[in-house]
Amino acid sequence: MSMDIRTSTDKRHVPNVVLIRLREEQGWGRPRLAKQFELVGRHHGIPTPEPAAMEKQIYRLETGRTLRPTAMYAKLYCLTFQRTTTELFGDLEPDAPAGTTGATRSHKFIPAFVGAKVVSALAATTEQWNHVDDQWTQCWRRAIGHPTGSCQLYLWPFGVALFHLIEELTHDSIAHLAVWRRITYEQDMQWAHDQLNVLTGGNVAGQPYVLSLYWVDEPAWQGSDLQTALRLMCIPRVLVPRRDNYDESCLASAALIERALFENGFDHPGG
Repeated sequence: MSMDIRTSTDKRHVPNVVLIRLREEQGWGRPRLAKQFELVGRHHGIPTPEPAAMEKQIYRLETGRTLRPTAMYAKLYCLTFQRTTTELFGDLEPDAPAGTTGATRSHKFIPAFVGAKVVSALAATTEQWNHVDDQWTQCWRRAIGHPTGSCQLYLWPFGVALFHLIEELTHDSIAHLAVWRRITYEQDMQWAHDQLNVLTGGNVAGQPYVLSLYWVDEPAWQGSDLQTALRLMCIPRVLVPRRDNYDESCLASAALIERALFENGFDHPGG
């Protein structure tokens, strides 16, 4: 019998605090929950493995070593605690009620050092660059085409170029936003580097990096949840630990962490 669908590859496993809390509220240890699964399975005609095997899988699910259960374990958990799989495991595609999506405007600031001589040469092409009057020092600006948003490129005489990229987002969770942020950071840094290479003829002295700001136009949360959501949006990296590669497989783990933080509150010392 296959024991799990997706296993965490992150060495820092994230416990499923929802499963742990529900079990402890019943006053059960893992052996007792395994026995309960056996009873529930017998009542509903669900074949179950030996209690020791179920106890081991309960441990793996609770400690985050396994992120997604098989259909059998998902059904046993749902029947035992009268909860949905979304409430227990943070499904990738939950059935969200109407009105729970949020509208957010993402501002990415992508600076890179190109050198004073390069800036001077670019700014000399006045038909392409507009002088910006509201800066504390000389500054030039022009529009740059971007596939998913609107972008302005700024130049300063001390050798810095900065892309200001604005993207309109609709998302149903901060987990989606956090994973999108991680994936697009790499893409947009490479895009910015390529754009500067074309403009400067390859004279890019430093690698771009990204700073973000989010403007929430339509929040999907209310009350205390709104405060938790805004704190998480300020530090979305807590949902997606640093790793070499990011893809949509990160979403299940991020959704699970988000659900736990909404249940327990999030008061980051740096937030």
